Amino acid sequence: MIEINENEWTPIADLDKGLIDRSIITKREDVALLFLTALPGSFYTTTQLQKALFLISKNIPEICTIPYNFVAADYGPSDYSISQDLDKLIESGVATWVSTHAGYARHLKYTATYDGYKFVDIYKINAKHKDYIYRVAKWILPMDMIRLVGAIVRAYPEYGTSMIFRKD
Repeated sequence: MIEINENEWTPIADLDKGLIDRSIITKREDVALLFLTALPGSFYTTTQLQKALFLISKNIPEICTIPYNFVAADYGPSDYSISQDLDKLIESGVATWVSTHAGYARHLKYTATYDGYKFVDIYKINAKHKDYIYRVAKWILPMDMIRLVGAIVRAYPEYGTSMIFRKD
């Protein structure tokens, strides 16, 4: 577990789990949409989404009845089904993507649409869990890939296969 500076919150800290109705979210893509709506108007890279959904799945697994199945990868925990879930959200019109360019590289960034915000309003998410998701979004948004993956792999070394990001 990563060391936590009490003056600086990180989503990797142990979470005081509250009560939640397990039947509220039965589709993983709805957890992804819930994350996309945490900070209105924000756009997230695929890496940011992967790591955010990992933290949510790891720290509040009871939020969804069908968990993601993260496996160790060079760039930390990964689950291919997240890409499929994002496609479902886009097809249903509750999320969208934009293409950004950095040098020769093209990156996709995802966000919720107006309909996505309306859709997540049907969920009555435990306030502690909603706050956790908001804080994960706030923590992840300004981080570049190297810092984000490094923080996750150092905290959860069993999910990183590349020695680049490990402390040991």
